[in-house]
Order: sequence, then structure tokens, then C-alpha cells
Amino acid sequence: MTTFAKRLRARRLELGLTQQRVADASGVNRTTITYYEDGKRDPNLATLIRMARILEVSIDWLAGLEENIGGEKPPIQIKRLGAKDSEQMQMLNEVFAVAFEEPETYLEKKPSERYLRTLLKKDHILVYVAMNGYQVVGGLVAYALEKFEQNRKEIYIYDLAVDESYRRQKIATRLIESLKEDARRLGAWVVFVQADKVDEPAVKLYESLGVREEVLHFDISLNDKKDSLV
Repeated sequence: MTTFAKRLRARRLELGLTQQRVADASGVNRTTITYYEDGKRDPNLATLIRMARILEVSIDWLAGLEENIGGEKPPIQIKRLGAKDSEQMQMLNEVFAVAFEEPETYLEKKPSERYLRTLLKKDHILVYVAMNGYQVVGGLVAYALEKFEQNRKEIYIYDLAVDESYRRQKIATRLIESLKEDARRLGAWVVFVQADKVDEPAVKLYESLGVREEVLHFDISLNDKKDSLV
């Protein structure tokens, strides 16, 4: 997805504008705005000028020629997603797709907005994003697991990634710290996460935050053939 597509959608959401509102102000139809946001089409100069006006940004910024809206680097904000943040969840999936090199997993069969809203309103599903103003630059997805042996919970971090250009800024640590705050509120006693041995940055991060355990991980297929997950 192009910088223009990402900035258009994120800025529109930041201002609380619908696609139809932007389309009306830009002189195009709503379907065209969808194409722009999906990276399937680029606007001509006249349309770009009108879009920059309604979005209250410069043409250069919207086109990806400037780094920041106001010339100053905005602080990275950590936010927990709720039921109204399905589009930001889609943005996070795009970050995961690139970071994990798995576009087929995160982008080919996109869940519906209704499905995401249903998940995000559940208290045991914990999703956090790192926001650079308009843009999702990282995030994590975790699940609260209720236990039988005691009246308590464990929190499992399922996915965590930060856009390559925003790494080494303690963003992953801040995401985990935000998760820990909610984990305490939920009555959890521990947060755990898995990492591939070859993923040295992830291993180093988690070793700085917790105790390492040597375990084996198995994917048990629901198909008949044992090699179906290979």
C-alpha cells in the first residue's frame, strides 16, 4: 500500500470524516475514495488539491513527500482499540503482514468490519496500537485466558510487531507495558509470549522483560494428513 493510501485513510479517520464526505469535497464518488485507500488508484493533481484541503494537510504531506503534517515529529501514542476502531485494526494487520512477511495470512481474506467490531469489544481480547499521529506503526494482539487451577488469568501475546522504520524506539516495550496495566486490572498473574530462536531482536526484548523458558511448540492439524501444516 502506498504512503498516499495510508495517509488518506488514517487522516480521514483522525478527523472523523466518512468516505462520502471526502468524496463530495473532492469531486469524486465514494467508490473512488475506496480505491484510493486500498492503493488501487491515484488521484490527479486537481483531486489531490481538493483532498488536501478537506483533510487540512499539505499536498506534499498527503503525497508522501513530507514526513510530518506540521513539520515537527509527533510523539508516538499507545492506544487500546475498542469496538469503534475496526479500521485501525485493519491497519495493524497491514503492519503484521509486512513485519511477518505473511500477506496471505493478514490481507488476502480480510475480516468484515462487523466481525472486527465484535472482537474488539470483548474484554478478554486486548489489542494495542502505536500511533504516529495518523498512522499505525506497530501493535500487539493478546488474549486473556481464564484458568481452572486457580481463580486467575494468564495473558498470551499472540502477535507483536513494529514497522521497520520505527524500531529501536522502545515502542514494543511501551506496548507491553500498556498491556501489563490492563492485565493487572483483569486479575492476571502473568503475561507470556513465544518467539522463534532465530528472531534475535524479539528474544533480546523478551529476555529484558521476563524469564525465559525452553518449551516445544506443536501445531495440531484439524485435517487428516499430518503434513497439512507443513
